Amino acid sequence: MTEPKKSVTGKAGWSSSNTSVATVQSVGSANPGMVSGVAGGTATITADLNAVVGGVCPIPPMYDGGCQFNDFTSPVDCTVQIPTSLSIVTGTDSTTTEGSCTTAGGLAGCGVTRTFTYQVNDQNGQPITAANLPVGDVICNTSTNQLNLLGYNTTCGGMTGSCFGTPGPCNKFTDANGQFPEILGFCAPACKSSGTCTTAGQTIANQTWTVAGIQLSSDVKSISYQCNKILVNGK
Repeated sequence: MTEPKKSVTGKAGWSSSNTSVATVQSVGSANPGMVSGVAGGTATITADLNAVVGGVCPIPPMYDGGCQFNDFTSPVDCTVQIPTSLSIVTGTDSTTTEGSCTTAGGLAGCGVTRTFTYQVNDQNGQPITAANLPVGDVICNTSTNQLNLLGYNTTCGGMTGSCFGTPGPCNKFTDANGQFPEILGFCAPACKSSGTCTTAGQTIANQTWTVAGIQLSSDVKSISYQCNKILVNGK
């Protein structure tokens, strides 16, 4: 009869090669072997039990703590992923031609809506495949031509001063792939000239993001609202 394996996690001596990146709880703590991310980078987590050095392998890249070691085979490199940027996985115009609409103020206008799916990436440009990361965004008009825009659709609704949205959290979260949808749209009376939808006019806005409480300051997106299309970073 084969004896069942016993966990010796609580008896091992745990250490991290770079505690500024990741720390590990030691013997005598509540959760020995539990790794927590501190900042972006790579650290090697080592367990020493009676001169046998090892760890559990493989450990996938992680956003934050939660790695629990229960066996010893080899040292493990534990990479801490920090939300840094977003990439567009899909993005289509939901309306191919301009459509009549009514603004929040009850004025007749024309507008367009565009739907996206974003991927959250880390400091190395690698996808963070973590679910339930809270997201939020704020869109601020930076153009003198407002197109008489009376509102913006953002991932997070609401208004902050002269800007629309909220950095979150706002009950919007990533799925298991670290992705989330967004709908950008507008309705502008200036786009309806003499009762007819026009292609003239443009206004520029900046969109900033917050993911898991971290503002993606290096990933400010420029949005061009035009009477017949919406462009993000010129595309």
